[in-house]
Amino acid sequence: MAQKAILWEVPDHLWDRMSRILDDKDPRKRKGRPRTDQRRIIDGIIFKVRTGCRWNLIPKVYGSDTTIHRALKRWSALGVWPELWTVLVEESPELARLDWKNLILNGPGLHKPPQIVP
Repeated sequence: MAQKAILWEVPDHLWDRMSRILDDKDPRKRKGRPRTDQRRIIDGIIFKVRTGCRWNLIPKVYGSDTTIHRALKRWSALGVWPELWTVLVEESPELARLDWKNLILNGPGLHKPPQIVP
């Protein structure tokens, strides 16, 4: 049996599934500023969860820490993030040991690392 990969960024086959969830549950608005790259935001959240770094230490390649945190809060409030997290955990089961819920409370400016769930 093949071992599943350790996930650091969303691969194409997962992004196809995740983008459908986002399009359904958090559709783009017709007017206003263009949306930030959601795949990059999710990659930033994965980086944050895996490293336990402070929000302001997320590499800028993933975008603004404030934008990433705001997206996570919005997706959590909409009930989208648990669905996205489930997709990520299916691909990379070791993510299931990490508690993403602390990330929502641990916004930019706060520096509590995520808890590891037994």
